[in-house]
Amino acid sequence: DRFLSGDKRQRDHVAAFNIHVQDLQSFYEGVVRAHQTGSLILCGHSMGAHIFMRWLMDHPDTNIAAAIFTAPMMALAGHLAHLSANLLSWGALKFGYGDDYAPAQHDYDPQDRIFTANPLTHDPVRFAIMEKYFKAYPDFIVGGVTWEWLHSAIKSMHVTQHRDTLSKLRMPILTMTGSRDQVTPYNEIQRYLAMIPKAENTLIGGALHDVMNETDQCRVDAWNRIDKFLSRLSMEKAA
Repeated sequence: DRFLSGDKRQRDHVAAFNIHVQDLQSFYEGVVRAHQTGSLILCGHSMGAHIFMRWLMDHPDTNIAAAIFTAPMMALAGHLAHLSANLLSWGALKFGYGDDYAPAQHDYDPQDRIFTANPLTHDPVRFAIMEKYFKAYPDFIVGGVTWEWLHSAIKSMHVTQHRDTLSKLRMPILTMTGSRDQVTPYNEIQRYLAMIPKAENTLIGGALHDVMNETDQCRVDAWNRIDKFLSRLSMEKAA
């Protein structure tokens, strides 16, 4: 369940991203590995892609054939902004405000249901999927992030910004980021993506953050890139 309860339950909160990485390892060992018959291809989006990266860095010998990451969370803004956010979030933790919302963050509310100017997708039908999901499963509603989440995320992103850790990602990797993504902007993450040895880093023209929930035109572009990537893997394996 959630790390916070009561009237703070919606807050996206974690004390350290290592907790997510350890959870993933437990899931892999307890569920996936028991049924695994060959190497795996991982697919992850945004924070999910980030956690996969951290996991692979910690477990580089895991039997993974390849990975497909969309909008991987390796940076949320420029270097100076990260430094400022790191300092401010550290101060909030020191003064006991770690489980308070970070600036501009709040519980899920009617404003979040407005399609106009949302940072995720240009497709109104696919945007509405989340609202339908939350209506069906209200216990799964999540709001914004806390100061401690922000501090933990920045510390974890720093791990994914160094050549020595990125060099542990030795499998073929396809990354796809929207050219108009303002959540994990390509111009901020491209320098780190370029350090991954076997990465094919691509831009999906016109897409916002949620590439696979975008318009048909963006999705067709993304699926074509995935098909070519997997076909090439298959040919290399057969050779």
